[in-house]
Amino acid sequence: YNAIYLSGNTLAGSSVLNANIPYVLSNNTIPAGSQLNILAGAVLKLSSSTLTNNGTLVSQGTATNPVYITSVKDDSIGGDTNGDGSATSPAPGDWRQIVLGDGTSATFDHTMIRYGGYYYDGVYYPCISAPYNSTITLRDSEVSYSRAQGISMNSSTTAYTANLTIERSTFANNTQVGIYMYKYGTGINNFSMVDSVIHQNNSIGVYI
Repeated sequence: YNAIYLSGNTLAGSSVLNANIPYVLSNNTIPAGSQLNILAGAVLKLSSSTLTNNGTLVSQGTATNPVYITSVKDDSIGGDTNGDGSATSPAPGDWRQIVLGDGTSATFDHTMIRYGGYYYDGVYYPCISAPYNSTITLRDSEVSYSRAQGISMNSSTTAYTANLTIERSTFANNTQVGIYMYKYGTGINNFSMVDSVIHQNNSIGVYI
């Protein structure tokens, strides 16, 4: 790869990914009590991999230097990272998920998340998955071209509190529901969305 390759690494403590060179992530984990900071202009690429957050994830893009989380086949951002010229092009499902564990949080500012999600054995798995107690905030961001839902929260049958805040963001061209936040059991959903765009998802735009 024409990148810094993080193969199955545990991102313990306070980790920082900056904008100097693209990163290729391969099934990485942020452990409990740790924080991953993704700085403005950073490019993260994945291939058939999951980023698991059991701590805190903060993506700090800006209007002029957004963060990109995309497919390793996406040459339009960060160049030809997999070094195959024009032999491959990005598509929904190229990588798997960003998964939030119980009691975790993720904040995405000016962050473009593309080509995640996957389908396996009759089940669709969303690009961003937060099945337990968790808090997600997206501001001026985009979730698009997922092989399944753009984001899915609270699939737990036990008691939970799910918090989702979306501001000035876009959910588009996802294979399933753009935003899925259905209430299960004794769970509590807190959902806020303002000045955002939901369009061209192949199923329902927002399911709550």
